[in-house]
Amino acid sequence: IYCFITKFKNNTYEIENYEYDISIGGLFIDMIITDYIEKKINEQFNINELDFKYRLKIMKESEKIKKKLNTNQNTSFKQEVFYNDQDVEIEIKQETFKELIKNTESYIESLFDKFINKNKINLNEIDYIEILGGSSRLTFFKDIVKRKFSKDISTTLNIDETISEGLNIFSAIKLPRIIT
Repeated sequence: IYCFITKFKNNTYEIENYEYDISIGGLFIDMIITDYIEKKINEQFNINELDFKYRLKIMKESEKIKKKLNTNQNTSFKQEVFYNDQDVEIEIKQETFKELIKNTESYIESLFDKFINKNKINLNEIDYIEILGGSSRLTFFKDIVKRKFSKDISTTLNIDETISEGLNIFSAIKLPRIIT
């Protein structure tokens, strides 16, 4: 998570301050889901620990599961012939997901509180909040931001698209024969 205080004036901007914490992000939500599914599989097959290759397969599906859970749909991890030639199906309900990410939500809220207090931010002076990035668009994250800042949130920029567009524009400037 990166937080920036940016001041815009006369078609320019200045970053007044920023903070970041690399210990939280979309990948960490995927890991929480992966851990939950692995625990359920371990219980189902009465084993202590799955081999790493199984964990990687679960991890690959966890991002898709996260996106479905974000749309308030119950979902499941379903794989045919997954472990010892047996099928696996682990249901994940919304209530379970909310319980799994409860500590993550608290941690993010405390990061925002620390950032607000450290920078002596007057929340009434904030004009605009923009969220960049894939996982920052998750409903639970947006809800945290809305609660903390009491502002509407804009997600007009997707960081992947922004980087791609920026590279295209830069290429067009440096190499005029490239048409974008």
